[in-house]
Amino acid sequence: MTLSVLLFVALAGTSVNAKLAETEHDRVVAYTAFLESNPFDAQAPAMRAWLLDWEDKSKDVVDVVCPDLFKPLPSKDIPYSSELVAQFIFGSAANQIANPEQKGKLVPNQLAGFRSMLKSYASILRSKPDAHIPRLDELSKQEANGTLEQYLTPLIGTYCKN
Repeated sequence: MTLSVLLFVALAGTSVNAKLAETEHDRVVAYTAFLESNPFDAQAPAMRAWLLDWEDKSKDVVDVVCPDLFKPLPSKDIPYSSELVAQFIFGSAANQIANPEQKGKLVPNQLAGFRSMLKSYASILRSKPDAHIPRLDELSKQEANGTLEQYLTPLIGTYCKN
């Protein structure tokens, strides 16, 4: 009888941990989408902090940031630079959560990160039309033309290493 109780407690604990991870995963995806559309919301800083903390501790995603792809970001001289780079990280993570088979795959996660960052950038420009960043304007045009993947894929291969 004691063995049955211990087994039940162990299985229940596993179920609770799985539910917690599932809930956290839902939160990652939801916060990422929210920040794409609402980068200046009053809750945005707290959401970013939670996401960064989660990313730091999580073994569920593989983060790869390739600085040469972002130039001139990050920069203290460019408004919203840190928010945009963080959004890239969140977009990559959300893609891996939504598509577990892509965990650690460089090209799809880099593209997902860039697309998330560009959505946030578009939202920033709606509120702050003077916040243009030429590099992101160029990438936004590529995305609008449907050529972002074709444009970025060789650059990812050149500048990124897993």
